[in-house]
Amino acid sequence: MGKTVTINLDKERHLTLNLNAMVAFEKATGKSLFQPDSLKEMTASDIRALLWACMLQEEPALTLEQVGAMITFDNMAEVNQAIAKAWEVNSPDPLAQKTPG
Repeated sequence: MGKTVTINLDKERHLTLNLNAMVAFEKATGKSLFQPDSLKEMTASDIRALLWACMLQEEPALTLEQVGAMITFDNMAEVNQAIAKAWEVNSPDPLAQKTPG
């Protein structure tokens, strides 16, 4: 299911960055989260799409436009931090993947 990150927007929301969210982001933007080079310069559309994709598990009927209306200059930094945290808590632990040898 993925680990969630809480953010207060229009109400308390829970972001989940799982494979379904990655696919939704890819369909909305044409960019893959598996290709980090394509995300070096995140556009406003990319930020909105990634936040939207992370919110779909909790509320599948949300639209990109509804999520875009939740993002303002006042909370942009908080949104970026929450997205980064969702990425961090759902990324594999490199130390756990090392095999003894």
